Amino acid sequence: MPVIRKFGSFAAGSALAAAVLVPLFAATPALAAKDGDKFGDWTVSCPKAPAGAPASASTCRLMQIEKVKGQDGKEVTVLKAAVFHLSDKEFVMFGYLPLGYAIPPGVKLSVDGGKEYELFPQRCIPQGCEVANKIDAELLGTLKKGSNAKIEFRIADKVGTIAVSLKGLSEGLTKF
Repeated sequence: MPVIRKFGSFAAGSALAAAVLVPLFAATPALAAKDGDKFGDWTVSCPKAPAGAPASASTCRLMQIEKVKGQDGKEVTVLKAAVFHLSDKEFVMFGYLPLGYAIPPGVKLSVDGGKEYELFPQRCIPQGCEVANKIDAELLGTLKKGSNAKIEFRIADKVGTIAVSLKGLSEGLTKF
């Protein structure tokens, strides 16, 4: 099956990620930004808490969705990237990559061609494979100053690369 077809199953992943991550990030600080606010290429997303969870469990995140045209000409989501609060000053980066990527070589993130940072696999579900990393002070500074990030992984015998715009991320993080 061509790689592009495998990417097509990502569309439902965001709802599942919200359900899984809400308990982990329920201590989100008060926001100056609200659901739907846009900062460059990043959007604030504040899904409702899953059924049975307290209303305070809803968590907001900065999100960007990367799409490409599939073989049928329709847009297909290839990456969902999100930044969540761990605390007032700590963040975690989370995303979905295509099923079938090779875990041993790992997933690397670089900003403007600089230092590579590892994204750690969490689990694979039908919508894709989840990767995450806590954003330390060095990476946070790099992301805020950067223009573009590149996520690189191996899928079959090829290297997959997804470009992510950092336009608006710094502003979004100051208001998020």
